[in-house]
Amino acid sequence: MELNWTKEISTPFQMAQWASEMPEKAIELKEIQQAIKFSSEVPGIMLGTRHFWKYFQSKTEVAPGLFVIQTSFGPVVGGETDMSPQGGRPSHTLAVVSKTNEDQMPPANLVEEFWNLESIGIKENPSADDDQIAMNQLNSSISQDKDNRYLVSWVWREPRQALPSNYRMVYSRLCSTYGSLNQSPDLLNKYHQIFQDYLDKGMIEPARRNPDGQEHYLAHHAVITHKVRPVFDASAHPKGQPSLNDCLLRGPVLLPELVGLLLRFRLPKFIATADLESAFLMVGLHQADREFAKFLWVKDPANPPLMDNIQVYRFTRVAFGVTCSPFLLAGVIRHHLKKYSPGLGEEMIDSLYVDNLHLGAESWSELLSKCKEAKRIFLEAKMNLREFASNSLESMSALPAEDHLGKSEAKVLGMNWDTLKDDLGVQWPKESVQPRSTRRTVLSALAGIFDPLGLISPAILPAKIFFQQLWDEEHEWDTHLSEMEQKIWEEFIKGWQIPEIRLPRRVLLSSYKEIQLHTFVDASSSAYAAAVYLRSEGKRQVQVNLIFSKNRLKPKKGGKTLTIPRMELIAILIGVRASEYVQKELKLPMSQTHIWSDSQIALSWVKSPQSQPTFVQRRLDEIRSHEGNIFHYVRTDSNPADVATRGISPAELKLQKLWWFGPKWLTQPESEWPSELEFKPEDISPTEEKLKSVCLASQTKLKEIPPNPLLKRFSSWSKTLR
Repeated sequence: MELNWTKEISTPFQMAQWASEMPEKAIELKEIQQAIKFSSEVPGIMLGTRHFWKYFQSKTEVAPGLFVIQTSFGPVVGGETDMSPQGGRPSHTLAVVSKTNEDQMPPANLVEEFWNLESIGIKENPSADDDQIAMNQLNSSISQDKDNRYLVSWVWREPRQALPSNYRMVYSRLCSTYGSLNQSPDLLNKYHQIFQDYLDKGMIEPARRNPDGQEHYLAHHAVITHKVRPVFDASAHPKGQPSLNDCLLRGPVLLPELVGLLLRFRLPKFIATADLESAFLMVGLHQADREFAKFLWVKDPANPPLMDNIQVYRFTRVAFGVTCSPFLLAGVIRHHLKKYSPGLGEEMIDSLYVDNLHLGAESWSELLSKCKEAKRIFLEAKMNLREFASNSLESMSALPAEDHLGKSEAKVLGMNWDTLKDDLGVQWPKESVQPRSTRRTVLSALAGIFDPLGLISPAILPAKIFFQQLWDEEHEWDTHLSEMEQKIWEEFIKGWQIPEIRLPRRVLLSSYKEIQLHTFVDASSSAYAAAVYLRSEGKRQVQVNLIFSKNRLKPKKGGKTLTIPRMELIAILIGVRASEYVQKELKLPMSQTHIWSDSQIALSWVKSPQSQPTFVQRRLDEIRSHEGNIFHYVRTDSNPADVATRGISPAELKLQKLWWFGPKWLTQPESEWPSELEFKPEDISPTEEKLKSVCLASQTKLKEIPPNPLLKRFSSWSKTLR
């Protein structure tokens, strides 16, 4: 027999959880019952079908289409069945080879999105079928109790599978959590008090074990930041059995775009933020599903978790940590706010991210009115809107003190907002120097950077280029960097140890008469980028501010064929996409949208009606499909996107006015702008499409036609015809 070796054949195969569903005759022989493993297994040997039959002995049909096959190696179960697979999703596998490293690092294709060419503009596309099922279940289960609190049910995968009682596993986790907290009695008592508060507020209720019926427990552990809090784990499960999260649908994302929220946050003159108190625990859970949201805690924290000191609780509300909880919360809030649409309800749907709300207005009195109305609307759903913060002192003074945040610095979706100065702070990565760094630590640092608007992307680019250089066969995940590489990495970290950059929050004039969007694009041998600027013009003033940027590394694969002009064309493409995205999210009446590039070759491609090679033509077609853009040539020294393709130090970026406010001439009348190569693609007359000749080889199978008997009677074709 010919054998081939590979480090890994496949990731674990998901095995069906049908031991309890199998007919009795399938497991009547004890040796078969013991030999068959109902779990996820990593295959050690893959046997070709031409050899399998050498070891085949007999087969027994145990269910329609399902067989127990006796082989020289032992019994094998094969065939087909409609019994439930683990996790609730059926899987049909022909042959799968999927590599992951030994430490569960991100797949290479995800890491390579740092520089992948086709990752531009691609969004996750979850299963539409699952999303629709989740929406249908939510809509059919949502209701209000006598106190007007909303009630929902878990959104279950179909067909719904039986959840095991994982009491023993959760009890073991409880002992571990208690042991850790018991080392600090103060933390233990605070942790215990949280559950007492939950109980007093009706968020949980005492329950009993139900070993003979359907029940499931949530493990929990303490997370300590500035205070201790419990975190529930709905993914914990005994080996070979599903967890609660395995049995539930995640549901569609019903939240507005994070980037869009941040963009709109910078528009109003007056703005206020607020937070929904314990938002998840404000949504009730129907009685039938509470048995699947149980957990264990001690009756008396002074005593260990022995059986007589164990208290079973179950959630009466939606617990955070369950995969569908964000969907259920967003769905309930959206359902409630639609009662107040159009109007403030519609505005709040677009301005609420999970439990964080922001409201904007052009006068403090209008803002105050919105804050009071929003508070009332949420109270009608038994939700408390609190921790208000605003740049309007008049509005804040008119709100109850207990609803104030209590400090002038507020967190807004990951950014720091100083309400007194009305500016935003962009933080640098908080990374410390390690004596021996690896590719793993470099990726961890880069993955932790939060810059959704791309405001500091020029200063992060050099570190991304450095990481791309580590992406080769010489560097394993835990291979130490060379001495030179370590020094380079330490220089990046030291460069990030500067105060955060402060920017004016507002980027729009109050009394504007015209709004324009200007997108500058550029490319270098290492990266391509787009930077989007909002230009608002009033009677006596013009304001220009950077509001969004995006840069990408040059792909490693195929990089030799990706010339600078082609990179410049890709930069124009992401600039067009970025411009359209920002327009959609800002929801402002734009009078004009402009695209600026310093590549005359790329611009001439966009302008020319002549057909181009496939790579170029595909991108030209998309660029031209976005109508309304005015294209311009700009000198490199006036192109702010240039620094986003070359990289710059954090200290230099902080002082780079061209980056933050665009070229000076953009604040001047349009007559002062550069006018070379100015055009609109829709004004170009297309040439007639040239059809190319393509040589194809094909084979057609003809039916065999029996010979005509006349052919046997005559010796010539002419006599046959006569």
